[in-house]
Amino acid sequence: MENIETVVRLADKYDVLEHVNAFAVFLKGQLTLDNMCWGYQLAVNLKNEELVEFCEDKIARSPKKIFATDAFQRCDKSILKRIIELDFTCKEIDIFDACLTWAKYACERNDLDAADAVNLRTQLGDCLNLIRFGLMIGKEFSKRYMLHKGLFTWEEFEDIMLSLTVEEYEPKFFNRNSRCYTWDTGNILRCQRKTKMGVDPKKYINTQEVTSFSSNIHLLLGEIQTAYECSGNSWN
Repeated sequence: MENIETVVRLADKYDVLEHVNAFAVFLKGQLTLDNMCWGYQLAVNLKNEELVEFCEDKIARSPKKIFATDAFQRCDKSILKRIIELDFTCKEIDIFDACLTWAKYACERNDLDAADAVNLRTQLGDCLNLIRFGLMIGKEFSKRYMLHKGLFTWEEFEDIMLSLTVEEYEPKFFNRNSRCYTWDTGNILRCQRKTKMGVDPKKYINTQEVTSFSSNIHLLLGEIQTAYECSGNSWN
């Protein structure tokens, strides 16, 4: 792994495509969440679409773990931009926090004061405009704003606050459309419950009953389907 980047760049330089393709296959089996952003950046630079899609899927499915890695915090701005454009299964405030962390590391690499919000803004550039502030909770955004005054212009701040408080407002600077999620059918929860009398509900449902469930992890609720049969009919 410590030599693969050098070798594959050499193969790419001399158009030895079979080696580049072999690299992509090999790397898919070696990449972990810790070095996924490194692999993603290499895949983008090599224009290997298969590996690019593989990395994007992994990043989108475990964003908070990816954001905490050293590989994310040190990735190029162009890669940060591509990552922010993905459809994540996390809250928008988590994306904003990750970008602020990335900007602080970028300031340190460039010998800039990371406590100065203007420097953070300079490092983020147009990446900041890809964050969907209108999807946040007002208290969440206000807390970050107070900690990083100078990160936004007055017009941008007004745009965000109106997006958060006025439903019919059309944002001028920041997109507030919900991100699209890719459902993992392998993680669907299924339940075959019994009635209070312990019989199959498909056979006997005489009174109204309530089913509830709880979880010790965050869940993204897409839909609840029920299937009951009665006199040969079924409803979903």
